[in-house]
Amino acid sequence: MGGMRNRPGDYRTVRLIASLSIAAGAYLLFQHGRRLTPGPSDFSVVWHGARLLLEGRNPYELIGPGRLVPFGWELHYPASTLVAAFPLALLPESLADFVFVFGSAFLLAYGALKENLNRVWIFGSSAFVVNATAAQWSAFTASGYFLPLAAVLALMKPTDGIAILASRDRKSWIAAATFAACAIVVSLALLPGWPREWYTSVSGTWEFVSPVRRWGGWLLLLAVLRWRSPEGRLLFVLALVPQVQSWYAGLLPLLVARSKRENQVLAFVSSLGYLLLIPLSYASPTREISIFTVGHLMVAFCYLPALIVVLRRPDENSDATQRLPRSTPVESPAMGDQPFRTRADVSGADLGINTFVISSESSFRSHPSSR
Repeated sequence: MGGMRNRPGDYRTVRLIASLSIAAGAYLLFQHGRRLTPGPSDFSVVWHGARLLLEGRNPYELIGPGRLVPFGWELHYPASTLVAAFPLALLPESLADFVFVFGSAFLLAYGALKENLNRVWIFGSSAFVVNATAAQWSAFTASGYFLPLAAVLALMKPTDGIAILASRDRKSWIAAATFAACAIVVSLALLPGWPREWYTSVSGTWEFVSPVRRWGGWLLLLAVLRWRSPEGRLLFVLALVPQVQSWYAGLLPLLVARSKRENQVLAFVSSLGYLLLIPLSYASPTREISIFTVGHLMVAFCYLPALIVVLRRPDENSDATQRLPRSTPVESPAMGDQPFRTRADVSGADLGINTFVISSESSFRSHPSSR
């Protein structure tokens, strides 16, 4: 073990294996969820919408209860998101589900485990489990917090994407806005009236509520006191943007954790809140829980603990590792107290994975989430 600590290539292998294992576990969770509740996944609505758009048909008219594509909800995504999903729309639905779930989990894991294994705990949280089971976008959007190229696609889910981009630099904003603008131009060429139909779809539902409007949610505005830090900006914007009141949305607040202890506490507390839904459901005559109750519990067990973590730190905007001498070792990834690799090792440690990840990592050290 001692020799392993001195070889940077060993952690590259650990990181890659861990990321692939997490991604495989996410897809197994998705498959298990499909067996328990047969039917389309949450990503399926985007897949069907993209295919309909490619066929020259209006997905906002054809997706929803009692329509050609009989989902339990209408299409709430902008047509620009459907354009971004065109490559997956060319695949069979089951294969597209695999690529989306596996790929999203891999990107999030590979980015989160950049320096050490501190953040591995979030992948055991209830928020991640629910996200994987439902094939939701939160894991993919969250990967943009760590990987700049993933952040380019952040605005494909506008509410979460704005919060992710708030934590990043101006270059990420410009890249994401450019990509979104191109997707919007293509979508308008294919379906000129979609902005009006999309607005009607999202404004006619009560599912989207900002965390700040829930019980105790006003306290989240205190995150503005840490606006100079990426975690403070992330949490403050998350508090303001409308969110679906489902537990997978609790994945993004977990990103504010840096240390092993912080990740353990936030993952445990958020999962404890989710487990409280079980006795609450049995206490209900219909065995159902109001989504408003779920939203209130998310504030108490996901957002407010994240706020405490953020407020305990100074308001700063620089990466702590960047202020260290170049020869200072980076913290060992849960393998002991000895140095695992040096700052010089880190700079070239991730060559050879793939073009996407290499490009994403080129500016990673400038982003404070690597702590």
